[in-house]
Amino acid sequence: MPGVRAVCFDLGGVLIRIHPNWEGAAMTAGVESAATGALGGFPEFDRYQNGEVEDAAYFSSLADYLGVGVGEAETVHMSILRDSFPGVSDLVGSLRDHGIATGCLSNTNHSHWVEFHNEERFPFWPMLNVKVGSHIVRASKPEEVVFRTFEREVGASGGEVLYFDDSPKNVDAAVHLGWHGVLVDPATDPARQIARALASESL
Repeated sequence: MPGVRAVCFDLGGVLIRIHPNWEGAAMTAGVESAATGALGGFPEFDRYQNGEVEDAAYFSSLADYLGVGVGEAETVHMSILRDSFPGVSDLVGSLRDHGIATGCLSNTNHSHWVEFHNEERFPFWPMLNVKVGSHIVRASKPEEVVFRTFEREVGASGGEVLYFDDSPKNVDAAVHLGWHGVLVDPATDPARQIARALASESL
């Protein structure tokens, strides 16, 4: 099996702490809303992540779903993002310094993608060589086209790619394509889990 030439990360739950449900995001935003449950429980959420809905239409629909104003809905949506997990930026930087290509493969959306450029919150962002988002590809993991897009852009494939994700179905999809897949538990120090896997590959 060829050696690892590229390391690919999911974002939410691997490099970035997020609220996986609406009540957590609303609480952080300081917005009162009766909406509960997983983010994907709002049907337009997945469509927004696939680039099928423009920002204005999405926030208008989200406002109705949350029972709040459009401005408050946008604040809640942006509050899904919290901050970088401790230690992950140092790991990405170390890979870069050792000449290993790095990148992300994320089911995400336009407004969050813009916020990722905030280097104070997400210092690892400019260190990633390849950035693939579902809203750009217009398809979401675990669809094969998303993984193939990363392979094409990074110039590595199969066992040359080491991949970290907090979703079992996404890791399974990566392994099916020959990638080295590592399942990350966002509740148990992702940086330590990533470092352990990198050490096992002598990276």
